[in-house]
Amino acid sequence: MKHYIKYITIIITFVLLLTGCDFEEEKVIKLQDNQIGKIKYSIPNTFKKSELSSDNVHIYKYNDEHIGTVCNFTITATTPFNTNLDIIIKSYMFSDDDYIIKEKKLDNQVWKYASDNRKTEGLYYAYATIYQDKLYVIQYDDIGTDSYCKDMFKKITKSIKVEE
Repeated sequence: MKHYIKYITIIITFVLLLTGCDFEEEKVIKLQDNQIGKIKYSIPNTFKKSELSSDNVHIYKYNDEHIGTVCNFTITATTPFNTNLDIIIKSYMFSDDDYIIKEKKLDNQVWKYASDNRKTEGLYYAYATIYQDKLYVIQYDDIGTDSYCKDMFKKITKSIKVEE
């Protein structure tokens, strides 16, 4: 009987390998702490930091070609060119559409934000706040058909802390 179970196990494993099934473990997503200016945030370890990043601009990307998911996260700290956050948000949007600009508190700091539903299965977010004479802008592209990017952006925004 043990002999048959051994052969059945080998056959099932072989069939699964031939059909494309794999035994890949689920990715463990850990958050890595980062800081830009007075803003601390955590980014999932599945995101890779771009070589184009600098002291004032942090750029991250996640790309899963198998399911067509791409997430881009950028946070910028700069001297404000304008203190009207509504105008700043509109300057970061990609079209001239009228956007509903809302407010949201992240770690007791008020941020203005808007989102843009892309024509190609995606969503773009722009957040902005001014804290201690610095303009902080978050840009986030959520391109894909699953909820991965949306879920990761929620984790990132929940991790934002304002240093006093």
